Amino acid sequence: MDKYIMNKNPQKNNDHEIHKSSCNHLPKEENQYELGLFADCHKALEKAKIIDKNADGCLFCSPNCHSS
Repeated sequence: MDKYIMNKNPQKNNDHEIHKSSCNHLPKEENQYELGLFADCHKALEKAKIIDKNADGCLFCSPNCHSS
């Protein structure tokens, strides 16, 4: 299980990226929304999309959930 974080700030393409808490590309702490513990990025992304439909996986730590 990994802890996942969503960036509160959108990227230029309007996506809010999700990251594993161990990712080297985490947003600043004040811009982090903790999603919780998940077995994989797909489950974390499901929860993130409830919060913001434009959620997407980080290319570096969640490449299986990265779409753009």
